[in-house]
Amino acid sequence: MKPRDDGVRPVGDGKVPFQPQRPPSVRVRISGKDTVRLLPVKEEAGNVLFAVHAVPGAHHEGVVDVHGGAIRVAVRAVPEKGEANSSLVEVLARFAGVKRGAVEIVSGHAARRKRVKIEGITAEELRRRLLAALGSVD
Repeated sequence: MKPRDDGVRPVGDGKVPFQPQRPPSVRVRISGKDTVRLLPVKEEAGNVLFAVHAVPGAHHEGVVDVHGGAIRVAVRAVPEKGEANSSLVEVLARFAGVKRGAVEIVSGHAARRKRVKIEGITAEELRRRLLAALGSVD
């Protein structure tokens, strides 16, 4: 087939305007303290509200990292009958240094991405604990 010079290439039985190929996008990777500092945490009336990405069925339990605006938390329990959610609440309570009853999954009970509320901790304290857990403290 001969190349066309009118800026239109045939697609199927119709014509679609030619679109030049875009250069690959540049991705900036943010890690360490910046990731924790940029984590969206909402603080109100002594509570913090933030996003969690649950990783059920993991070999080890605990806070793994911060990625995509959420704290990634690994739990051993499988996602059946709320076992992973229960385990997630326990891990987060231990991490935040509060009682289990102070941790509540607000939304996302059946999803990996969840919104979690913790009572009795500030956003600054949460970020400080994250830095310590991830080994990013100077």
